[in-house]
Amino acid sequence: MKDFPEMIKTANHMFSSLETFYEKRFDLLEVFDRLYNLLPEGVYLNTFLYQEESSEITISGFAKTRESLVEFRENLEKSACFQEPYFPSSVWLKSNNIDFTSKFKFKK
Repeated sequence: MKDFPEMIKTANHMFSSLETFYEKRFDLLEVFDRLYNLLPEGVYLNTFLYQEESSEITISGFAKTRESLVEFRENLEKSACFQEPYFPSSVWLKSNNIDFTSKFKFKK
């Protein structure tokens, strides 16, 4: 019974550590869902990469038309969650069937 207070103290410390972990946890599913909701018709994602250190997201995808890709870029620019969207100039050369890449930051 002497060890019981020490066991409780250890358990409380473990629970505190778990709580801190979950408070700082980053929900990538929520981020992906927010990004998905910005995709206009005719724009599809192929890859999604998140770099936690820099909060940078890199995606690649396909757009049926330049207009749909412009709409996607504008949606990113208007979004409170995503900042500094960058699309290489080469993605704007084609008017249809565009394979694209983009980088932007996620605001936590």
